[in-house]
Amino acid sequence: MVDAVLRYVDRLLDELAPGECTFRRARLADGTRQWRLWFVVLNEVEPDAGVRTLLSVAIAPGGPAVDAADPTTRAWALTRVATGRWAWDVAPSINARDVWHHTPQIIDVPEPPPWERAALQPT
Repeated sequence: MVDAVLRYVDRLLDELAPGECTFRRARLADGTRQWRLWFVVLNEVEPDAGVRTLLSVAIAPGGPAVDAADPTTRAWALTRVATGRWAWDVAPSINARDVWHHTPQIIDVPEPPPWERAALQPT
């Protein structure tokens, strides 16, 4: 069940406003690459409630979730639900550092999305 909305913007991480997100590729220590969702929220937990917080989670856009005990290799499945809209593939919700616990839908994602554009670019 979607209970939060994040709006995609193509900005630097320090330029994101609360409720905005962007996607970036990351390289893990073993050399593998993954896509990450970066987003800014207002902390929901006291004593820091209301504080602007930058969070990041690994995503598997268009693929199955990667459920692993190691949080560096875990990734949430992200599914296109409509043009420009992507949502979590049912469960689990994001519980990011006990600061923000929701199941988001991401709106205003460009077509093609960043991971598809990257696949089309020559290496």
